[in-house]
Amino acid sequence: MVSSGGAAALCHATAACVAGADPEVMLRLPDTRGLKDRVVMLKGGRFTYDHAIRTVGVEVVEVETEGELERALDERVAMVALLGTHEPEASVRLETVVSHTKGIPVLVDAASEHL
Repeated sequence: MVSSGGAAALCHATAACVAGADPEVMLRLPDTRGLKDRVVMLKGGRFTYDHAIRTVGVEVVEVETEGELERALDERVAMVALLGTHEPEASVRLETVVSHTKGIPVLVDAASEHL
């Protein structure tokens, strides 16, 4: 997908995880009543651009530990979002997050990564 910038990409990715391929749901956003309306993020991985994720109408659920992550991953979770630049120091590493997601999409924002 080509977007006008990092914020637009985060917004589009979140909307896709919430609405899927349903055009009627797409038109409803940011009204997420009855939909998957949560995005799980590591507390230490919050960043200024996560407003673009919240724009879709989702609630951000912060977790710090693997146990909190497991408990947070319920039927209301549309996606897990991680900040790539913080991943090496994260309290829960990417491999662990992915091993617990049970098919929930994982977005890694790597827009500010260095080559």
